[in-house]
Amino acid sequence: MKNSLIFLILFFYSTGTLYSKNILIQSKNISIDKNKEVSIFKSEVLAKTDENHTVKSDYAEYDKKNGIIKFKDNTTLIDDKNNTVVTNNAEYDENSQIFKTIGFTKIITAENYFIETADIILNKKSKSLFSKKKTIIRDKDNNLITLDNFDYQKENKIFKSIGQIKIKDKNGNN
Repeated sequence: MKNSLIFLILFFYSTGTLYSKNILIQSKNISIDKNKEVSIFKSEVLAKTDENHTVKSDYAEYDKKNGIIKFKDNTTLIDDKNNTVVTNNAEYDENSQIFKTIGFTKIITAENYFIETADIILNKKSKSLFSKKKTIIRDKDNNLITLDNFDYQKENKIFKSIGQIKIKDKNGNN
């Protein structure tokens, strides 16, 4: 019986997979701090949600008590529509279903728009994406739009910005 229990524990840790509420997390190296209820994932971290969203990173820290996953280094989120968010630091709150990036963030939409900004907040419940930081958008025709901030409402497909807005087309017109 004791050998079976040890085998079961070794099998669990060798597979490199952890299930949270609605997320499957895999990596090459996992360590667990039972006192703090924190799991550390290192090397080729892959997190998948039940909505077919994928987050890849070099490092993740899952706080089971608070339902928060922190991603660090080479973090990429790909949603079910093939929109991609690339950053170095991000955080996902399972309870509020909010994914936020910390610092410089690059977004590549499924329609091939390139967005460079910082500190975005993606709220899955309200289906909104926004940043209060300076943002540059490059469309597929190579036109540039510079904004002080933006708010995109996915449900209504409305893109809003308050403040200074500059548009420079591919021919250099402002």
